[in-house]
Amino acid sequence: MIRRVAVLGSTGSIGLNALKVIEANPERYAVCALAAATSCHVLAEQALRHRQALLYLSDPKAENTLVQLLPAAGGRIIKGKKALPLLIKDSAPDVVINAVSGSDGLEFTLASLEAGIPLALANKESLVMAGDLVMNLAKNKNVEIIPLDSEHSALAQIWPDHDNGQVRNIWLTGSGGPFLNFSKQQMDSITPAMALKHPVWRMGPKISVDSATMMNKGLEVIEAALLFSLDYERIRVVIHPQSLVHGLIEMHDGSWTAQMGPADMRQPIAWALSRPERLPATWPVLNLWDMGNLSFSQPDYERFPALPLALQAGKAGGSTPCLLNAANEVAVDAFLAGRLPFTAITACVEAVLNELPAEAGSCLESIMAAHHKARHAARRWIAEME
Repeated sequence: MIRRVAVLGSTGSIGLNALKVIEANPERYAVCALAAATSCHVLAEQALRHRQALLYLSDPKAENTLVQLLPAAGGRIIKGKKALPLLIKDSAPDVVINAVSGSDGLEFTLASLEAGIPLALANKESLVMAGDLVMNLAKNKNVEIIPLDSEHSALAQIWPDHDNGQVRNIWLTGSGGPFLNFSKQQMDSITPAMALKHPVWRMGPKISVDSATMMNKGLEVIEAALLFSLDYERIRVVIHPQSLVHGLIEMHDGSWTAQMGPADMRQPIAWALSRPERLPATWPVLNLWDMGNLSFSQPDYERFPALPLALQAGKAGGSTPCLLNAANEVAVDAFLAGRLPFTAITACVEAVLNELPAEAGSCLESIMAAHHKARHAARRWIAEME
């Protein structure tokens, strides 16, 4: 039986890889919905390949351009205030892939869970912003969330069938980004072009900068605490520049289990779609003879203060992770626009957290209120810096 897949964020790096996996297995999967923000030309190409898929663009101008590019697709474009619920309801997916970037992904996550559709989640911001809301909704709707981040997928793939207290710690690996060996003085001269050149992964601008500051690893720790129901003391971060080991589980008896493979998002995407089966690889596979040495080291909190700041926000709970995420989005945008030095990204986020009080509310209205307050505070801080 062919499984119907909705790919939300289909024009980004993870969305493009998801389509590669689906298109390589036409006897197993069919695309039933495609959603993007503004990339109407890429979406038009995808719509030609997947002619039965319903389409959604969050930008009205891009939507109009799509109709001009692909007039025959006009009747397949879902519009209106309830576009996302309609897109999911009318396309009738068996699984939803949320590969939308940034805080915009929360709306997609909630719409998918409300519809009761299994969710393959690559949008970590959904959990960072609204972890309790998302996890409670998934529980109430009896909907499974399948992690798509490479590290969380790795842990899910090797998690023991019956934990029974066997797991002592989980370990998230990180490459350290392009500035792993930079001194604090060198950090002052980092440009957007430098930050976008990740040494291993090919990703979008926002996540590339987050990887460079190591904020991304902090967000992943917050995500892991929710996905695996673990205290922060049991979630560890280790720097592993080769990016061949994606996650490790440390057992109470001293044994370890690791998930390994080349840095290619097609493997975790394929596992999310096919588990408990595994699809034959159509991506590069690991060759032990050519692998070379593997190295592991502790993260440097002094040179990468975004990581401990994110960990503090996660432990504080309430609205604090939401404030962290919102301020970071604004600061990263300002850095990419040349308005903020690289080292000021984390300083901006810290200033916002110090300014705004944390709140305990977990309803969507309070979450979005905190989100907008933090974005406003970050913009004001950046304007004062200029």
